[in-house]
Amino acid sequence: MRPNDMLRHRAIAWAIAEGKTAFVLGGGVAPEDGIFRHKRAFAPRGVVPFEVACLVHDAEACADLVRDRTSAAGGLPWAPRPGFFPAYRA
Repeated sequence: MRPNDMLRHRAIAWAIAEGKTAFVLGGGVAPEDGIFRHKRAFAPRGVVPFEVACLVHDAEACADLVRDRTSAAGGLPWAPRPGFFPAYRA
């Protein structure tokens, strides 16, 4: 039933009713990847610039998550990709 389309439609309808002029879907994993191109298709007037802060508030908990992710690999080699945030989801 395409629930993502319904969710996006309702979010856009809400934004219009609230007087919003832009709706940021975010980017992709890499510049100009398929996810970004799909999202850009919804931007008839072009891309709206935005920035996201990458902050760690609890370094110890973050390190625990990376260790857990490494263990969850079941003996297969895994390491966070450089530059990917958060590291445990890389």
